[in-house]
Amino acid sequence: MIDKRVISKYLTKALVTEDFKKLEYLLEYIYSHDDKSLANYIIEYAERNSLAHLFHKILDEKKFVNNELTRSLNFKARFIYEYRNYFNELLQRLVEILDREGFEYIIFKTFNNLDVIDVDIDIIIHPESYWDVVKTFLNRGFKPIDDLEKTYATGFVYEKNPIIIDLHTEITVLGVPYVSRETLFKHKVKTRYKALNGDFIDIYVLDDIAEALVRIAHAIIKEAEIKIEDMSMVYKAVKESPDELLKLIRAEELIPALTCFMRNVEDVFEARFKSLNEDEENILWTLSCPKSEKSYMPPYRLSRTISIVTLFHRVYKRNELHILLKAIGNLKYRRNVAHIGSLLLKNF
Repeated sequence: MIDKRVISKYLTKALVTEDFKKLEYLLEYIYSHDDKSLANYIIEYAERNSLAHLFHKILDEKKFVNNELTRSLNFKARFIYEYRNYFNELLQRLVEILDREGFEYIIFKTFNNLDVIDVDIDIIIHPESYWDVVKTFLNRGFKPIDDLEKTYATGFVYEKNPIIIDLHTEITVLGVPYVSRETLFKHKVKTRYKALNGDFIDIYVLDDIAEALVRIAHAIIKEAEIKIEDMSMVYKAVKESPDELLKLIRAEELIPALTCFMRNVEDVFEARFKSLNEDEENILWTLSCPKSEKSYMPPYRLSRTISIVTLFHRVYKRNELHILLKAIGNLKYRRNVAHIGSLLLKNF
C-alpha cells in the first residue's frame, strides 16, 4: 500500500525546490497505479494548493488522459485559467493607471514561482498618495469594499472581476504593522510580467529577499498558515542569500516568525540558519513553535497563539506598544464578504 504522507512529502519538496523532473516522475507514478484513493488524494492536494493547472499540464504533455485523475484535474484547471484571465486583465489596467498618474507603488505577495493565482493583488503606496490614488480608482470605475477611512489597507473591485485589489499604506494585521513600509521601498525592483496573451507588463515588485521577508511575516503573524507558494519563494531566498535574509529578519525583529516558519518546513528545505546568537536561541527555546497538525499536506495551519506571541515580540522590541493599543480600539474595520459579493453581482 502506498503511503500518502511519503508521496505528499516528495511532491511538496519537488514543487518548492522547482525540481520539475521529479514532479513529472511522481505524477507519472501516481497515474500508472490508477489507484482511486491515491488519485483522490492528489486531487485534494491540487485543490488545496491551486495547482490543478500545473499537474494537468504535466500529465497532458505526457499524453496521459482518460482516467479519473486527469479528468478531474482538467475540470479544475479550467477554472484556474479563467481566474488567471481575470487576474491579467486587472493587473494590466491597474499598472496602466498607476504609471499614467505617476504613483510610486510596489506589488507584493502576488507573484510566485509556481504561478499560483491568489484572490487578490496586494499593492503598497506611500501614505501621502492614498487619497489621490483612491480618487483615481473611483473615477476609473473601481468600487471600495472597505471603509475608505481604513487607510492602512483598503480593498477595491472592478466591474465583474472577482480579483480584489488590496491597497496598502502599511503591511498590517488589524492596523498593527508587522513589516515596515520603509524597508519594502528600499527593496523595490522593476521587472517584466508576461501575461497569457503574450503581452509584457513592466511592474514594480520586491526583490527576492524582501518578498521572502513579507511572506514569512504574513504566513506566521497574519494568516497562521504556510502556503506552498510561500515555501517556494522563501526557499529561493534561503538558498541564494541566507545571510541577507537573516539580516533583514533581524532588522524587522522577526526572528520568532522565521523560526516558526523554518520549523514547519525543515523536512522540505533541509536547511537551517546556523548564525543565531544566544538571545535569539533563547527566543526559540521560549517560543517552542509547534508543527502544523496536518504537516504532511500544505497549506500548513498553525496555532493563533504563535501569531500573537510573534507580533507582540516585534511590537515590544520596536517600542510600538502604543500602536497595538490604538489598533485594539479600531476593531470595527472588518471586511464584509456579503458586501463584496453584492458589489460583484451588481456588475454582471
